[in-house]
Amino acid sequence: REFFLNQHPYVHPDQVTVTRNGINLERFDQDVPRNPHKAVYSSSPDRGLDVAVRAWPKVRERVPDAELHVFYGFHTWEVTAQAAGDQGQMKLIQYLKDQLKKSEVHGVRYHGRIDQESLAREFLSAGVWAYPTWFSETSCQLAGSLVFTKDGVCSIEDISVGDLILTHKGRFRQVTKLIRKHYCGNLHSVKRKKDFRPVTVTDEHPLYTVTFHTNRNSKGNRVYSMKNVRYRWSSPSGLTPRLDYLMSPKMEFGSRRSVLMSEYVDMPVVKGKIGKNQRHPLYKTVPNKLELTGEVMFLIGLFAADGHAGWNASRNAPGAITYAFHSKDRPMAKRVQKFFGGKISKTSENGLTLTSYNSPWAVFLRKAVGVGRSKRIPPFVWDCPEDLQAAFMEGMFAGDGYVNETPKGNARTTKPVMVYTSVSPSLIYGLAQLLSNSGTYPGITYSKDRDAYSMSWSDNPRSPWHQELPNGFATRIESIETFHHDGMVYNFDVEEDESYVTDRTIVHNC
Repeated sequence: REFFLNQHPYVHPDQVTVTRNGINLERFDQDVPRNPHKAVYSSSPDRGLDVAVRAWPKVRERVPDAELHVFYGFHTWEVTAQAAGDQGQMKLIQYLKDQLKKSEVHGVRYHGRIDQESLAREFLSAGVWAYPTWFSETSCQLAGSLVFTKDGVCSIEDISVGDLILTHKGRFRQVTKLIRKHYCGNLHSVKRKKDFRPVTVTDEHPLYTVTFHTNRNSKGNRVYSMKNVRYRWSSPSGLTPRLDYLMSPKMEFGSRRSVLMSEYVDMPVVKGKIGKNQRHPLYKTVPNKLELTGEVMFLIGLFAADGHAGWNASRNAPGAITYAFHSKDRPMAKRVQKFFGGKISKTSENGLTLTSYNSPWAVFLRKAVGVGRSKRIPPFVWDCPEDLQAAFMEGMFAGDGYVNETPKGNARTTKPVMVYTSVSPSLIYGLAQLLSNSGTYPGITYSKDRDAYSMSWSDNPRSPWHQELPNGFATRIESIETFHHDGMVYNFDVEEDESYVTDRTIVHNC
């Protein structure tokens, strides 16, 4: 009891009681025929049931008549989650129920809660006690940590079951379980070179790291050879600044070259055309299947940087698509006009605006890209081949990017640096990942005064602070700070890969 109270000082002593644990052996004093291919799971559903259910189809491949019998109820868990208003836990409960239902064809049988006498007979009749012990530990992160999802970056406390998360294998996988708990102890803030946001974790939370030197005294030395590259999962306390490197993943390019607008636009589709009102002349219809050409991707990327789409649902008003330009960019405005039509207007001495009305496209852009600070890389972009991702990036850079050729260093040499700015964290981190996929690793900064992000990169292949590897980029750790924390921390489980990317760093979900 005293040990528990020392480990958890936030718990009041009156709330802690020492009690016995165990089972009544007399319940098992009976003769029951045993089925060696029957497995019984009787633990709380949040202690690994999802793992057992996901694994069962593979068990059946080896043992065709294998059965998994689940004896436990969801009632107590549901009541607790409802009382706390925890939507994440409610989604997880529903997810597990759905998985149990779908797995009936694979020999999974859900019985719910039963009495102890009956449970003893079930154990005696089985050949396997199935208990993956997949239970959450204290390896977690602070609220506000940005997790990379297919829908943009998301604060870790807002992650939900079912979200698609980028993993260390450079692919998206679903969140299967949420972990939220009070933690009293040390946290480690690990900051990489050329990045303003550190990754902050408990000491038990492994980070995916790389070292290039066999000599631990080689701090700060350039990397001239890749023959000593070592990948490992490391705890923060075991890392050395300027010697160890954090890993960020690369993603494999996809093959997608089309998207159905109906995936984003809730409008009728008639004979392959989508539109608000198929018969009204005010409302335009467009092909539901959008061919993702280089020009289309450029225009969507340009919209992500400098576009806006409006829709007045209460008045059923047709959607207005607006692109903003500098007066010197009139040729680009005409390029957009060639695709969308509309009118180019001078809005100020140095400003131009193109406005076009097209309700399906307006809703599509608003849903796929977003508005203002909530803008993101459209989910389908991650499934596209390299040439289409490059066209999308070209559009983004044409909108909010520029080239800085200011002389730098003692030699006052001029090396062009590409710079991109945005108020949207999802656009900044998304563009950084797109660049990484293509072999370029940018640095990211943040201005509190402007409340905006800035990203920069160059064509210099011999950077001392990052190294390109086949599966991603290794960036040198600049500093590690340790501090005490008494409050909530967060984590989650990810199917198959058991890892995720937060603040551009690969971490294990433990």
